[in-house]
Amino acid sequence: MPVSSYRLLFKRFYYSTVKAICQENATIQVNKPLLLAFCSKFFQIPSNSLAIRSGLWYNDSGFAISFSLRRYGMSQLERQQSILRLLSGRASMTVREISSALFFSESSVRRDVRELEARGLVTHLWGGVMLTAHRGSVIPVSVRESENSEVKERIAKEAATRVHDGDTLLLDSSSTVRRMIRYLGDRRDLCIITNNQRIFEESVPKSFRLFCTGGSFRQENHNFCGPAAEQYLRTVHADLLFFSGQGVSESGEINDVSEEETSLRRVMLTRAKKRIFLCDASKIGISRQFVLCSLDDVDEVICDAPERIREIRGRVGETF
Repeated sequence: MPVSSYRLLFKRFYYSTVKAICQENATIQVNKPLLLAFCSKFFQIPSNSLAIRSGLWYNDSGFAISFSLRRYGMSQLERQQSILRLLSGRASMTVREISSALFFSESSVRRDVRELEARGLVTHLWGGVMLTAHRGSVIPVSVRESENSEVKERIAKEAATRVHDGDTLLLDSSSTVRRMIRYLGDRRDLCIITNNQRIFEESVPKSFRLFCTGGSFRQENHNFCGPAAEQYLRTVHADLLFFSGQGVSESGEINDVSEEETSLRRVMLTRAKKRIFLCDASKIGISRQFVLCSLDDVDEVICDAPERIREIRGRVGETF
């Protein structure tokens, strides 16, 4: 297979394992030195730091070559410098993304990240790693989706039990709230109002009616915010609001790093009869720049650590 074919495949699959599907019954000879030289040039990694393993098998599409790259022979300092250079061009990355991009094992990346964090150079938060200078910025939804996913699924499933046929729901753009959709399949005649673009990609029953707030679209988080979205929300009423945030402080304040999302949620709070806050335990004790409301302002909290929430509520209640 010509090198140009591999170039196209690399553009499509930027992973440590690349599959090249060939013509059925084709004879394939893997030129390892040539492939190694190309990988070294493409990924800008010295060839003496790479090893290639290749295999050949058959499936319905024909024969395929699979080759995996493994990087070795680097010191811990060199690995950490590579991680810092990679993060300098991104707001945040997951450990898996760093591992795939640099061909280090995930366990090595985790060790390096812990040391870099101890030195104050990076922050490991919400499943994403970022340079300390980027802390306080909005965390991309792709990063949030991967953090505490099993716990978020359980919380979303429990939240879905609060929904009844014919309800009108307000759903914010949080990753936990979006997960509720898959547990609402047996409900009928729901009206869903949301600023979360990804909810419209979910499979929902035909009896559901979906409404988008409109407004300014933020591609990084797949949501709509801004004055136009807030104005639309002021024209609707809902039975239930499901929302989340990036933190719940020890003083009981629900907070977030995004000023726009916080502003939109404040409007949502005024448009629903019942307000339900979804929160996993990792958010408890976290304080961010923008305060949305107090725990006393919501009707119910669904959390995997209810005793912690009760403790905070009790402590806040004693101060009044």
